Amino acid sequence: MSFTKVCTVDDVWEGEMAPYTVNGHEVLLVCADGGEIKAFQAICPHQDIALSEGKFDGKKLICR
Repeated sequence: MSFTKVCTVDDVWEGEMAPYTVNGHEVLLVCADGGEIKAFQAICPHQDIALSEGKFDGKKLICR
């Protein structure tokens, strides 16, 4: 597995989320409580809508 830099740690603050396109794939970065950044497929698997339209409370990512 390879990694692709899409932003800096200052671009996604704790408790926030941000959508990016990486090599033609939509991803959603979230910065969890404590500063850990995680990446998710940007489309909700059960509703087929953008996860960026949902909510992130710093712990849970919830689709709209």
